[in-house]
Amino acid sequence: MIEIRHRVTQEALRSVPGNTLRGSDLREAQLTGANLAGADLTGADLHRADLSETDLRAANLSGANLFSANLRGANLTGADLSRAHLRGANLDGVHLNLGDLTEANLSAASLNTASLFRARMSGVNLAGANLTGANLGRSNLAGANLSRAILAYAYLCEADLRQANLHEADLRYANLAEAELDGANLTDVITC
Repeated sequence: MIEIRHRVTQEALRSVPGNTLRGSDLREAQLTGANLAGADLTGADLHRADLSETDLRAANLSGANLFSANLRGANLTGADLSRAHLRGANLDGVHLNLGDLTEANLSAASLNTASLFRARMSGVNLAGANLTGANLGRSNLAGANLSRAILAYAYLCEADLRQANLHEADLRYANLAEAELDGANLTDVITC
């Protein structure tokens, strides 16, 4: 049995049968403020789970289902979310610096003021996502789908956006200094 505890109070938030969280069914789990740093949640089902303010530093969430999950204010620094499903998830204010979102689906997700500095995001789907004020500096977004994404006031300095799809993206007041845009689709981009 694994006990998931609050990172400050140590209160037990959830007990999970078995000796691993891999592939766990944590749908709609209330895990606000949990300590899941370094946890292996590969392929876990966290559909509509509340992980707000949770410590997920260096956690492995590759292939996890986080559809419509609440991760607001979570610390995901160095976490692996490659191929994770985060459609419609709330990631406002998350720290995902140095994280891996390779080929993840974040379509229609909210990432307002999220910090994704030097994140690996090649092939990520951010279609229709809201990244207002997000820090994507030096991130690898090569081949990413950012069509209709809101990137107003976003920091994209030195970001790799080669071959990215930015069709109808909102780039008003975004900082793209020294960003690589070779082969990017910039049709109908909103800049003012």
